[in-house]
Amino acid sequence: MAQEAAIVAEERKWAAESDVRTLTEAEAIKKTPSRLKAAKTAAVRMVREEQEKMNAMNKIASTSSKEVKTKKPAPKEKSKSKPMSSKIDPAAMVRM
Repeated sequence: MAQEAAIVAEERKWAAESDVRTLTEAEAIKKTPSRLKAAKTAAVRMVREEQEKMNAMNKIASTSSKEVKTKKPAPKEKSKSKPMSSKIDPAAMVRM
């Protein structure tokens, strides 16, 4: 138990130190126009690549749903009660 707590504490320490390095690097990138421009360009490229992946997944998903739709639906159970008519005769209402 104490050993697990020590491991968790060490992982938290490592994560905090890693975050400091990440934040320090981010500040350096923000202060260097060429690095910031390159990062923005890379971000646009990465978004485009992710969009292509999403489009491919959507295509697969829509193909799969079409395949499901082409299967014959299971037969519905017949209801014992009759459905109400959508047209109501006003004269019949008066007679009630």
